[in-house]
Amino acid sequence: PTHYGGILLPHFGVVASIPLGPSLSLQPEILFDGNGITYRDSSGTTQSDITYYLKIPVVVLYHIPAGPGALELGAGAYVAKGLFGTTAGVTTHFGNGTTDDVRGGDFGLEIMAQYAFPKGFFVNAYWEQGVENILAAGSPTNAFYNHAFDISIGYFFGGKK
Repeated sequence: PTHYGGILLPHFGVVASIPLGPSLSLQPEILFDGNGITYRDSSGTTQSDITYYLKIPVVVLYHIPAGPGALELGAGAYVAKGLFGTTAGVTTHFGNGTTDDVRGGDFGLEIMAQYAFPKGFFVNAYWEQGVENILAAGSPTNAFYNHAFDISIGYFFGGKK
C-alpha cells in the first residue's frame, strides 16, 4: 500500500476503578473495540481493513485535583482477542497459518489522560501501540502493528470515584 488513513470505529464496554492509594488507582476495562485502516494500493484502488477485538486494557492512573474533579494520567498495557473483521471487503481469517490474514491475538501498551467529574462521569483519550506483529505468519520484514487513538465518555456507577 502507498497511503494509509484511519477509520472511526466504535468501542464500548465496562470499566472499574480500584483505589491503590490517595492519588493512584488501577483501571481495568473489558471492551468491544474496532480497529481499522484505509489505504490506497499501488494501482490507486482504495481498500479498508477492519478488525473487531475483545480487548482488556489495564492502566495505572495518577490523580491530580483539577476544578471540581480530577485530571488522571496513566499508562498500562492491553491484551486482545480478534473476533471478526474484513480485509479489503473479504472476511478476515484469524490464525498464524499461511492462508490466514491476521493473528488471533494482540497485545500492546497505552497511555491515557482522563478527566473524572465528581458525580461519576468521565472523559478520556488514549493512545495504544501494539507490540505484537498482527500479520499471520509475519516476520520482521513483513510486519504490521495495531495502533489507535481513542476517545471515550463513560460513567462510574456508584457516583464519585
